[in-house]
Amino acid sequence: MLARIPALALTALLALSTTASSQTLGVGCPETKSRTLAGSVVYAGRITRCGGGIKIFGIRIALFGPECPDKKLFHPTREICEGDANEGTMCIPFEKLEVTFESCKCGSVSFLGTGIATPDCNCTAGGVHGYVQGYETTRCPDLPRR
Repeated sequence: MLARIPALALTALLALSTTASSQTLGVGCPETKSRTLAGSVVYAGRITRCGGGIKIFGIRIALFGPECPDKKLFHPTREICEGDANEGTMCIPFEKLEVTFESCKCGSVSFLGTGIATPDCNCTAGGVHGYVQGYETTRCPDLPRR
């Protein structure tokens, strides 16, 4: 009888430790999915109104026109993970996507900073500003359910 008690205790201890470690390590299917986040344009830096008017020694005096940011950041459409429930799947990192930018300034026709301010915002491609993580939904491997 005494020989059975340590064997039972050892079996119980092993069962408890594997259950605890599987929960601690996050083993199991998280039951989540990714969802689409639409791309967006974000203005960065100072925003100037590009109206028609005059420009005197680099100072713009203008009325009525479009807003012109220093930079426009373009975030791509991508999949994100926010814990949306979905049985039998998990959300995993997929690829890094580029966030690009354009540098912008108001139009003008001037000589030595003096001239006519035109009501347009001129932007030129600036390259890659950074990266965002994209995700995807995949079926869970045969793991215990949470």
